[in-house]
Amino acid sequence: ISLPDIDLHNHVAQQPQGSQKNKKSPWETSGYLQSDNQEDELLSLTLLKNSQKLLCGTQQGILSLFSYNVWGDISDRFPGHPQSIDALLKIDEDTVLTGSSDGLVRAVQLLPNSLLGVLGGNDGFPVEGLGWSAGRKMVGSVSHDEYIRLWDASFLNEDDGDDDDDDDEQMDT
Repeated sequence: ISLPDIDLHNHVAQQPQGSQKNKKSPWETSGYLQSDNQEDELLSLTLLKNSQKLLCGTQQGILSLFSYNVWGDISDRFPGHPQSIDALLKIDEDTVLTGSSDGLVRAVQLLPNSLLGVLGGNDGFPVEGLGWSAGRKMVGSVSHDEYIRLWDASFLNEDDGDDDDDDDEQMDT
C-alpha cells in the first residue's frame, strides 16, 4: 500500500533529541511507504475510524484493515465475500458498502465485523465502482454490463440512535 497522505514530520517528534540530525524517514528516502506482501491482490481502499484504519478489498473476498502508521501487516480481517471486493464506499466511520465481482452491493459494519445486508445486485455482473449522489440519497454502481444502477440509499444516512433490526429489513427489500 503506497500512501502519500501521511504526516511527514511525525517521525521527528518521536525521536530522541540527538538522533534527529541525519535520520531520514522512509518517506524521505523513497517517496512512499509500502506494506508487506499481502499474498493477495488489493483492489479497493477507503479510510475509516477517523482515518486511523485503512480498509482494503481483496481478490479473495476478504476485507483487510491496516492501522495508521503500522503499514507492515494487517491488524484485522473480515472474510465473507464469495468473490473479489472491487469497490468500497464509506457510509460512516464504522460502515461501508462493498461491490463484489459476484454482482452484489453489500453493507458491512467493521469493528465489530458484521454483514448488515444486501443493497442490490447487478444481474451477476461484477461491481466495478460505487459512488454517492449529491445529498447522499442514492448510491450509483457501475459494472461490466455497461449500465449505471442507482439505489435508494437515503436510509443508510438515517441515525435513529437505536440498535433494532429495522435497517436489516429495509436492506433485504
